Amino acid sequence: MAFRAVHAQWGTVFAHLPDLGCGRAWDQVRKVRPPAPLTCDECRHPMHAKRSPGGLQFFAHAPGARNARSPGRPWRTTC
Repeated sequence: MAFRAVHAQWGTVFAHLPDLGCGRAWDQVRKVRPPAPLTCDECRHPMHAKRSPGGLQFFAHAPGARNARSPGRPWRTTC
């Protein structure tokens, strides 16, 4: 689960901010067609905007993400 991703046109976006940190709405990245051009800022793998059953907004790696390492964390299956 990540709270930060990179949008191809808007730059870095933050799931925990009401305007994603760039003056845009969550609905502009979640459940849109075609999918929003989001990638992980660490491994550059495509990401999806999601909302948990409890309402938490976050970004998740698309299927097929390779192993990547987050700063200060051991290697694991996603960033």
